[in-house]
Amino acid sequence: MDEQDDFLVLVKALAEKGQIFNKEKFRNEGDKIFAFKPKPNRFLCFFTEGKKVIVTNGFQKKQNKLPANEKEKAKKFVRTI
Repeated sequence: MDEQDDFLVLVKALAEKGQIFNKEKFRNEGDKIFAFKPKPNRFLCFFTEGKKVIVTNGFQKKQNKLPANEKEKAKKFVRTI
């Protein structure tokens, strides 16, 4: 399975179950931002009032902590909706 498949498996699991309990695969990053975490990538997203998931940006993980600039990109999308 490649990286794209890993991401799609997580999206499908969220759609079918309503949430992902494994924090190594999906995590609340604060400020209403969540992260899909298929290694080595991260895809930041947020939920709308209609329970839709909007994926805002993706990047390759290079450090343990979420880069502030990546989170800020996601927060900008939240403010536009």
